[in-house]
Amino acid sequence: MQLEFRQRFSHGSTLNVNYTWSHSLTDRYNKAVDNTSNFTTLRDLGLDRGPSPFDIRHVVQAFGTYDLPFGKGRRFSVNNAFVDRVAGGWTVGSIFRFQTGLPFRLSSGQLTVNQQDSGVVANIPVAQLQGMVGVFKPATIGSGVFYVNPSLVGSNGQANPSDLALPTIPGQFGSFIYLHGPRFVSDDLSIAKQMPIIGERLRIEIRAEMLNAFLWHKSDQHCLEQLWADEHNNEYPTAGSVPRAIHVLAPALQLEWCGSGSGKSRDVSQ
Repeated sequence: MQLEFRQRFSHGSTLNVNYTWSHSLTDRYNKAVDNTSNFTTLRDLGLDRGPSPFDIRHVVQAFGTYDLPFGKGRRFSVNNAFVDRVAGGWTVGSIFRFQTGLPFRLSSGQLTVNQQDSGVVANIPVAQLQGMVGVFKPATIGSGVFYVNPSLVGSNGQANPSDLALPTIPGQFGSFIYLHGPRFVSDDLSIAKQMPIIGERLRIEIRAEMLNAFLWHKSDQHCLEQLWADEHNNEYPTAGSVPRAIHVLAPALQLEWCGSGSGKSRDVSQ
């Protein structure tokens, strides 16, 4: 399902907002497109049914521009030519994106049935496990950022057996549990202006961009794939180390020449 709102240029601004809901299912959960996987058992093909690796339920995107109301021809006109060239005529823009997290499946590394991973034994409800997925910065367990609540990690650094245990009996199936990772949020900003040099025939454009301007944390999906309950292989919920940073792109200059024919432009940014 898709919904979209568009506002054409009006009063110095444009805006486009769209929302997408989707749900993708599969009976062969495999994140690597060049790998193959077998059914856990041919006696119950529905046992492997679950969300596909790209099952993103909700996505919201918005982008737009706004002409700041300062400068010649705008709401707050500037009569001084020098001040107008410095402070007037600026336009700000933004690209915003929100999406729910990608799915991942809990696995134990226990091959109790047909040499296939047998899932995990959950001692708490799945809804409670899902509520323990997020972005956490523990004070005592290592460094970096955890994508699961630190309470899910036992004192030995492995999955807390009171929450997640292992199927150990030959022929025993655990539960195939799918959780969704932390949401993704990003907001990029830009600012630009054009100044005429020779009337309207030669203009110069100045622009700058900031990526991840509000320091949203971007989760590393690879870390979520390491969420195991396997005590035998000493694997455990892993902390990520993706830093939060604002990326400022170098300001760019562009010259645009408009003659009697079509306009020509040259980017002189460094």
